[in-house]
Amino acid sequence: MVGASTRSSGRTVTSVIVGDRPLFRRVMVFALVAPALGTLLYALRVDSVYSNSVHIAWGVMLFAAVVVAGYAGWHRGALLAGWLGVLIATLWAYVVTPLVAHLQGDEFNERTYGGIRFLMVGYDPMAELEAGLLIGSVIGLLAAIVLGTSAFATGAVARWLAGRVDGTR
Repeated sequence: MVGASTRSSGRTVTSVIVGDRPLFRRVMVFALVAPALGTLLYALRVDSVYSNSVHIAWGVMLFAAVVVAGYAGWHRGALLAGWLGVLIATLWAYVVTPLVAHLQGDEFNERTYGGIRFLMVGYDPMAELEAGLLIGSVIGLLAAIVLGTSAFATGAVARWLAGRVDGTR
């Protein structure tokens, strides 16, 4: 039942999932910064200079999204924002790279396909973009639920343990 109080803290289920407005905004800003920077680097063709920069950028943004979900757990709310951060970071690899390649007019065997190419289903960026929207959204949703919830729970447990340690002193 949404809105039902939890036993110990009196917080509602809705407040845990959505969080208060400032916390939700803060978590979403953190979750969107890394994909925005990764997209900018990719669009500016930085990966042509540094061959593994796209893989590193994707790893950093996925790690940042998991940390942000843990941060939301520590602050007792905004699980939805943590999920969205992980979903966006996962979906980025499947959608942004072929989208940028399509918008820049790249073709198969050009610089775009030297970076992240998770799908390898088509020979052109448009075919990979279409498949990325379908496959990437499913994988992103699964990653959001598993990684986002795990990180959120880890943050909540860490806060609980910190409270117990402080309480014993």
